Amino acid sequence: MLYQFTHPWHWLTYGQNATAIAAIAACVGLLGLYFYTLYTRAMMESQASTARASITPILVTQGSIEYVPTNMQMVETAPGVMEPRFAHCDATVNVKNIGQGAALYVRAWCQPISANFIAGSNILERTSGAIQSDGLVHLLQSENAAILIQGLPPETLHGRRIIVVETIDSSSLRHQLQIIQTPAGNGRVQTEVNMVHAFPKESRKISRKAAKPKGEQKS
Repeated sequence: MLYQFTHPWHWLTYGQNATAIAAIAACVGLLGLYFYTLYTRAMMESQASTARASITPILVTQGSIEYVPTNMQMVETAPGVMEPRFAHCDATVNVKNIGQGAALYVRAWCQPISANFIAGSNILERTSGAIQSDGLVHLLQSENAAILIQGLPPETLHGRRIIVVETIDSSSLRHQLQIIQTPAGNGRVQTEVNMVHAFPKESRKISRKAAKPKGEQKS
């Protein structure tokens, strides 16, 4: 067949019209099968994407993160001068699910990060220094909740930090809303927000940890 296709002059020279037609038909059939395979794959990927979107939660923040000092103590900052200082603080993160799928077992955790840490597309794992919220909530589409993280040390607020609100969908795949806050002076804070999904083909990737390099001291 390949010979007939690459030597079309033989069709006329030797009168092999029937063989030529068969060769052309076979080539057309192969091309048709190839494009049909591409079409079928595209349709399957589209259906899979639609099905995935129907169960994927998408979390967004509502308003700013609120920090409330707790365990206030009077500390002598100079001879005879006492000033109030707090031993811990509580953080409240207001989130809303704007995705089509339910957000199950929603919780949050906070920990310091280094100046070199950059948010990416990976699911993060909390370290031993992370402080986690108590309790779990479920958020259907358009539902919102206030998540409380209690007992943050003061040094966490003085340096760069990340708050991760994590959840799973109905197929147990993980999703995270990653919030990075960087002090910018004069009481201002720069905030970066990133939503990360662990889709099936990526679920076995090694997670990057939001940890400070070994030996680096907290600010």
